[in-house]
Amino acid sequence: MVYELWTPSFQDSSQPPDGLGDLQGVRRRLNDLRKIGVSTILLRPFLSTEDTGLGVENFVALEKGSGKLKDALELIGAAHAREMRVVIDFPLAVTSVSHKWFRRSLQPEVEENAGFREFYVWRGR
Repeated sequence: MVYELWTPSFQDSSQPPDGLGDLQGVRRRLNDLRKIGVSTILLRPFLSTEDTGLGVENFVALEKGSGKLKDALELIGAAHAREMRVVIDFPLAVTSVSHKWFRRSLQPEVEENAGFREFYVWRGR
């Protein structure tokens, strides 16, 4: 069975609790998930995004509060030890307006930025 979860609404492991779930909280609940027949966990995106949660600001940083890369690796290792899979929704095609690629695409006249404009579809209004 595949179990999709959005980390902030799952288990909070913070001390003191901050009311937001995190990757350590997911790891702590792996035995419970396994007991109910979960073989695969589908994690909604947890990369650093804007307030809307749609555009990725940084493809190598995690969302504030969800944990660190170390927590993600520990979760994956713990899941594998229980013969569970972890699938991560990784939105490669969506960048934030504050992502460095988008900001550089707005300045194509600067030689080192020229190629970034081609990362996006531009249409007149």
